[in-house]
Amino acid sequence: RAGSRPFHHVVIELSGVGEPEAIRRHWDIGVEVGMPATLMTEIKRTVTLVDASLFGNDWLDSRKASARNEEGAQHAGFETVGQLLAEQVEKADVVVMNKTDLATSDELQTTEQVVRALNPKGEVKRAAFGKVSPIEILPEIPHALKYPEFGKGFNYRWAQ
Repeated sequence: RAGSRPFHHVVIELSGVGEPEAIRRHWDIGVEVGMPATLMTEIKRTVTLVDASLFGNDWLDSRKASARNEEGAQHAGFETVGQLLAEQVEKADVVVMNKTDLATSDELQTTEQVVRALNPKGEVKRAAFGKVSPIEILPEIPHALKYPEFGKGFNYRWAQ
């Protein structure tokens, strides 16, 4: 944020075992009870990052999701790691296949096929070393958002 310009985007990064649907539900509860941050913002896009070199194996992981989690966190709705990963991919607007530099061509193909089967409408982006352009994953800046170009007068410009 620079000066008096409003934020265009706020990025909330969840752990690798985060549940996007639960975050949306909690955000909606925040709106209902009047939490200031939720009243001034909205969730426009969910981005999920998958490890292209391991996703095929992780997808078949039959361990309980809680066994892969940070200490103390609960995932009551998910039996296995595979179910948790499926929800993350299914609920995403954009899926970033990371570590494409480490994945074999078979691993890349498997990962992309599973991702597209779980989420046929989502965008799929490839990345190496976690490098992906924010323009590719963040939503467009809302139309008619304007901010002062300089000074405190009427010198506005459109952000779009």
